[in-house]
Amino acid sequence: MFCKSILFPFIESVEKSGANNAFCIDEIFYTYNEFARHISKIRNAIQSSNFKNKNIGLIANDDIETYASIFAIWLEGYSYVPLHPHQPAERSLEIISQADIDLVIDSSGKNCIYNIIGH
Repeated sequence: MFCKSILFPFIESVEKSGANNAFCIDEIFYTYNEFARHISKIRNAIQSSNFKNKNIGLIANDDIETYASIFAIWLEGYSYVPLHPHQPAERSLEIISQADIDLVIDSSGKNCIYNIIGH
């Protein structure tokens, strides 16, 4: 049901309307094609990461990479657990432990993908 109602219509929109605007974040417009390029980059990073669990932590920043990460995670067959970027580190670590997360995506730094060892 999820693929039929969310992922397949999105892929169809990219194919049919690639040059059209998909997002506006902080008054910057991103086309479906640009959004798809971000998704592809993140999917490649996920595929090359070494992790074992189905949950991926996602620092919920308000940027194109975070929104692309959601689709990349879904397209790779994983689920994401949102982590607030301004909550105390102890709280994030508790969520990471409870959700059995060993991979976190955060678009705010140089390294976008972090493998969590020994959480």
